[in-house]
Amino acid sequence: MATGFDRRHRRGVILIRMLVTAWLLALTGILLADGYWGWALLTLAGAMANSMLAYRVFRATRRWTQVRTLDGAPIVVGDSQRFPSTRR
Repeated sequence: MATGFDRRHRRGVILIRMLVTAWLLALTGILLADGYWGWALLTLAGAMANSMLAYRVFRATRRWTQVRTLDGAPIVVGDSQRFPSTRR
């Protein structure tokens, strides 16, 4: 799901998405306090979607994966073994 820009600027994309999510949650609280339930639900849905997309960018671009073997010992596998590239 992550685009090329998301893969190159992973931290920035996740940070901006989380800041926008915080703003949308604050706006939701303001709208609920004023009685605008419809708009509040809309901004809440946007905040949830935005945080979900930030999580998907994180999952798609994380660098290390921990795999458990049958005996329970963790093995750390890097992206180079999961996604072999042609660049050296």
